[in-house]
Amino acid sequence: MDYLQKRDRHLLGHMPLKGHRRAPSTQPGSPIDLATLTQASEAIAEETVISRLILANAWAKSQAEQAVLQYQDQLRSLSSQLLLVEEKERRAMALSLHDTIGHALAGAVMAVRKLARAHGPAKEFVDLEALLNQTIAATRTLTFELSPPILYDLGLAAALDWLAEKTSTQHGIPVVFTQSEDVGDIDQAIAILLFQSVRELLFNMVKHARATQAAILLRNDDPDVTIEVMDNGAGFNAARLDAHGHTQGGFGLFSIRERLSSQGGYMEIESSPEQGTRITLVAPMRPVEANRTGNGCNLGEGP
Repeated sequence: MDYLQKRDRHLLGHMPLKGHRRAPSTQPGSPIDLATLTQASEAIAEETVISRLILANAWAKSQAEQAVLQYQDQLRSLSSQLLLVEEKERRAMALSLHDTIGHALAGAVMAVRKLARAHGPAKEFVDLEALLNQTIAATRTLTFELSPPILYDLGLAAALDWLAEKTSTQHGIPVVFTQSEDVGDIDQAIAILLFQSVRELLFNMVKHARATQAAILLRNDDPDVTIEVMDNGAGFNAARLDAHGHTQGGFGLFSIRERLSSQGGYMEIESSPEQGTRITLVAPMRPVEANRTGNGCNLGEGP
């Protein structure tokens, strides 16, 4: 019986657990057979392979993360370049309107006045001059909406103040602009993006919100710039927005959010039915790639 118990303990000591391969231990002075050496070698080889796989996986994950970061930087740079190209085209169109159509209309007004002096102030001349003046005013408005010179000449704060006054005058909704403090030097591409975003938000407010008053707040949160656009309108259920800002007819919000995100910024929305809306835009004063390299974007002097 003692012999059988010793034999069983000896066998159990060398029996590998199910699903696991282990190198058998030997007592000092005990003989090591070929099978034991083979089993130990296979266990070590298996552990080596697993370790190499773990290291390879960690390296691949690190490379993938670096590739994602590089891809995000490239997207930000591309988005900034596209914004600049788009704005340059808008400015070219605005300049063309001003230098060609605007000057032509002004010349037409002078010609009508000359005819009126030569043939008397007939009603037709008066009506024609009034129509030409209306067209000149519409052309000037279109020029400013395409690319407002005030944004380049006086900066973001002055442009937002002008936009608030323009919205109040055109749509009869009082819009108050407030600047908590000087926002300092904002990269031109960022200023363009924020101005276009606020203009889109005010357009949505006029079109959908049924608001009777609104406000724009510009704040310096160095190294970021923050803009809040608020109204007392109908509001909406902000909880129905998905992660991308989608809601029925909400492509404008989606576009703003995507453009801000591409420049390292973000948008926050607070709204509920019949409780008005507050939308906060946050963007770095300089693009992400400019913060790293010290190079910003600039469109040059305004028209």
